[in-house]
Amino acid sequence: MQMTDAEILSSYKGAKDPKAQITVLADLNGVCKAEMAQKLRELGVHIPEPKLRPSAMDELRAAELYRAGACDLDIAEQLGCKKTQVTEWRKRSGLAANYPQHRAPAKKQKAPDPEPGPAVPEPSGTMTAARMAQVLGQIAKWHPEARVLLAGKAVAGICLVSRYGLDGEPELEIHVE
Repeated sequence: MQMTDAEILSSYKGAKDPKAQITVLADLNGVCKAEMAQKLRELGVHIPEPKLRPSAMDELRAAELYRAGACDLDIAEQLGCKKTQVTEWRKRSGLAANYPQHRAPAKKQKAPDPEPGPAVPEPSGTMTAARMAQVLGQIAKWHPEARVLLAGKAVAGICLVSRYGLDGEPELEIHVE
């Protein structure tokens, strides 16, 4: 650099347009604008870091990834930059967005119908009214201590018998006590 640190700092602080002064100082000292901005940062001037943009090499890599079908987020992750930077590059380049490829959820296959169970020998057992109230209570959210009435009469128990009829169809017999 041709100017001293004090001259650079004085020139920058005395400028009407400090942002434009960085370019002037860079030209006067024969360095690029980024180098002058870095020098000013070293001298204690608060100058925000420039937004990172993919370099020409990164743009070539981004173009490769884009052609391979990568979305903006995937490209950004591989280049180590922000997604918005890749999106801006893609728009400047006139490229449409590649959308992430999601696999369609696998279609659920219908479960095969269960095999018919063996016929239950006669009689399979008796259910007490209390047990029936408990089962019905779970099914219909009834209180398990509820009385069970059938056609207005209290039920003491119920016997369920399941078997296959002569035609092979399942049958359910209900015996009320």
